[in-house]
Amino acid sequence: MRLITIIGVFLLSTSVASAHGGNQRIVDEKYIVHLTSAPMFPFTGETTQNTITISDLEENFLSVPLSAEIVLKKNDVTRWESGPLTAADGFIEFAITYPEAGLYELFVQFTFEGDTVTYEPDDFYVQARSPAGTSNNAYILLAGILVGIATCRVLHVK
Repeated sequence: MRLITIIGVFLLSTSVASAHGGNQRIVDEKYIVHLTSAPMFPFTGETTQNTITISDLEENFLSVPLSAEIVLKKNDVTRWESGPLTAADGFIEFAITYPEAGLYELFVQFTFEGDTVTYEPDDFYVQARSPAGTSNNAYILLAGILVGIATCRVLHVK
């Protein structure tokens, strides 16, 4: 019974860990730009929900109105542009559908209302995968079972 519990916990933690995630960048030693995507590793043809949050270094969300533009590139070719977006309390939400598998770069530029300075953090990287890549789930299951068996042997569980 303990073996089944250990394997179940490992498999659950693996699936939860790959569900969504984020990256953050510091801009001009003043602001933190955080990108959260769900799912973190999107499939081509499926819409990915994204949120960008902008805060100061103390992680206080900004109440100052700002506008942002987001550009998605693959191999230096623009694949998607947001146009002007406005932030409510430092939150910007947008959706992207990746047309093909591969590594994409996501560029963010933002400007505060009434300011002439444009801030641009380092680009974010997003790996889109084709739906055919879902066969990797069998490898994850096998790895979970092997880790569970090895853990039971180390803990001397019968």
